[in-house]
Amino acid sequence: GTLAQGITPNGWENTQLSREIDLQYTFTVDTFELTIKNIADKPLKQYYITIPYELMGQLSTLTASLTKKEDAFLNCYLFNGTSTLEDGTVLGYGVIELPSPVQPGREIEITAKVFYNVAGKPYPAKMNLGEVQQLYFTSNRLPMSPYLTVESTLVVNTRSKVQEDNKPEDESLQGVFNEDTKVMEFGPWSNTKPNTVSELNLIYKHVTALKEIVNLQRDVWVSNWASTIQFEEYYEMTNKGAALNGGFDRLAYMKQSQMMQLGMIPWIQVLEMGLPVGASEHFCTDKVGMVSTTEVIEDSFFVRPRYPVFGGWFYNFTIGWTNQLSQFARNYPNDDETFLLAVPVLNGPADTVYDHAFVNVYLPEGAEIMEADSPVSYKYMYVNNEQSYFDMNEGHVKLTFEFDNLFTNIGKADLL
Repeated sequence: GTLAQGITPNGWENTQLSREIDLQYTFTVDTFELTIKNIADKPLKQYYITIPYELMGQLSTLTASLTKKEDAFLNCYLFNGTSTLEDGTVLGYGVIELPSPVQPGREIEITAKVFYNVAGKPYPAKMNLGEVQQLYFTSNRLPMSPYLTVESTLVVNTRSKVQEDNKPEDESLQGVFNEDTKVMEFGPWSNTKPNTVSELNLIYKHVTALKEIVNLQRDVWVSNWASTIQFEEYYEMTNKGAALNGGFDRLAYMKQSQMMQLGMIPWIQVLEMGLPVGASEHFCTDKVGMVSTTEVIEDSFFVRPRYPVFGGWFYNFTIGWTNQLSQFARNYPNDDETFLLAVPVLNGPADTVYDHAFVNVYLPEGAEIMEADSPVSYKYMYVNNEQSYFDMNEGHVKLTFEFDNLFTNIGKADLL
């Protein structure tokens, strides 16, 4: 398709590109430390970063900041369109808006992070109890950029030894595993042409489960007269890790107890839900009824599913708790009638990805929403009313955000 001025390779040059792929989690973090130079004959304000088309549907979020001022976040969004290379490779793009136009011949340093709610795939897809789970990850080796890259390096960070599959014969392309830092280092490479396709295939160990929430419904009830805020969450969870070879074997399972205590097991045994400070009235239910195997330790709510959740297995459950409203709501200055409510997008288990999430905030009857927003990009936001106990007229005012491709760390962000 036709591309904006910024994408034509004569717009920018990557003077220096250092990339790190972090594969320690259930999600992938792709970090680019960039020094870019405007080689066009006019000022430029947009820089394009390549996102492989097959990962567009798994993209969780794209962030960028000025390297020298980490808190100076830049506006980022997905480019509405794709381009196709001669070999048929389809590319999408993220657009980074620079704070002010960069003059011809000038350089600027930016750090961009691309988060995907996917990691490697189980390799092999099935394994025996007690075997070590391995994942297979594919990416581009050399910089995949619409611009010429003068100098570049690549580092892949897993918590374990990495091996390359289909290693290229050219030694300058091969990676070296650094035993001290436990990362695989590639490069430096010089003068990589725009849109260079060079596949990288890695096999690495991943000893923990790949927790995936297929659907989350998170209901937040704000009660004025009780001065409380109640949370109720319904999870449809699965484990994306390797499936069991030949079904469940209780004896083999019992033998794994030592590894279980260390948490180094590829199935879900216990979920640690990180809740807001001062939560009370915790509960957990599933299709059978109350789940009694739960424990509260400080701000964590530990839930033990009724059975270990192996690769490809599912477990659906509901948890809830209550907090003081004053933790999340405050009056607007000089206005007793207007409140600012800030609620986290997610609570829930560490190192987890979410395919779909609905966050419903129920406000008291008669409330009027002045404005609402989320720091995390959402699919839809809508307001309607819902009847509940003791509602006289229209019922609670219900504000709904619908999200795709979230991951644990996003939970720290607040809906306003």
